Amino acid sequence: MVDTKYKASMWDLFWDTSIGGLAIIDAHGTFIKANPAFCKIVEYSEPELQELGFAQITSPFDAAHDLAMAEETRLGKRDSYDMVKSYITKRGNPVWVHLRVSRFEVNGEFQFFISQVYEVPAPIVNILAPEGSGNYILSRARAKFKFPWEQIKEYGTIATIAILGGAYILAEVAPRLVQMFTS
Repeated sequence: MVDTKYKASMWDLFWDTSIGGLAIIDAHGTFIKANPAFCKIVEYSEPELQELGFAQITSPFDAAHDLAMAEETRLGKRDSYDMVKSYITKRGNPVWVHLRVSRFEVNGEFQFFISQVYEVPAPIVNILAPEGSGNYILSRARAKFKFPWEQIKEYGTIATIAILGGAYILAEVAPRLVQMFTS
């Protein structure tokens, strides 16, 4: 049997050296604890984060969806959720992450959220996602590219858009789509 002191030291080592960001967040969305990797991603120190709620550092384009999913998780309607979202760093820059939020409970009662965050270098967004999905990149793609969305859906075209440092790249375009825009 592993003693409690040893378990605590293993946990501390995991927490401090994890390459992914980890955070514990209370029911109100306030940071209780954040590991060094999380702090590095969002450019806030742990004490600074403890003065903030996750919604305060979440891009306004992602906040409503994230808050709704967190509420469903807090209420026990789901055990966890995943999403690609952007945080706004301390310097005001967006940083894209893959986020997994899990519910931690004791005796069936919600205690806190455990968030795992991995930085995503270039988000890939399906431009054929439903309207009103709330995705900031999707809405920017629709504004940037005046594609005839309904025609694209009719052709069953797979088209994804990658946002790479402000450059828009259309990828996986079916020949029929290329023909549609070049003829």
